[in-house]
Amino acid sequence: MTDRLALTQEISLILADYWHEVDRNWGRNAHLLYTPDARFEASSGALYAGRQAIADYYRYRESRGARTAIHLVTNLRAEATGPQSALATWYLQIHAADGLPPHDSAPPILIALMTDTFRRDRDGWLCARRTFHALFRGGVPVTRMPGAMEHGA
Repeated sequence: MTDRLALTQEISLILADYWHEVDRNWGRNAHLLYTPDARFEASSGALYAGRQAIADYYRYRESRGARTAIHLVTNLRAEATGPQSALATWYLQIHAADGLPPHDSAPPILIALMTDTFRRDRDGWLCARRTFHALFRGGVPVTRMPGAMEHGA
């Protein structure tokens, strides 16, 4: 139990730092929290394969102009799947709107079950695969980079 608790705390901190980076710094450094060969399977159906594609996605997201986004993480469960690998599931709730705040209050634009696989290397735990499983959608579309490949294709 102690090992699982420590792993859950480590991954919880990684997720908090990641979404803080995305919400407060446009995700400019978010790609560094992924393995070089990572797969980011977005709720839009897009696949961003590799660190460069993930970096390109976040650059595109920022280039669209002012947007307010809040990513809320809850119900994290993490388990080791090997000495250097782990699986985490958690729920993501996104509130977002184009433009500068304040915005009118609205329901979340997405609630998703998230499945992440992590690998540990000399840099610590890095996400090797992030998959969004959309459960609820509403109002404002999630961001999708034009020309992105489809996951599952």
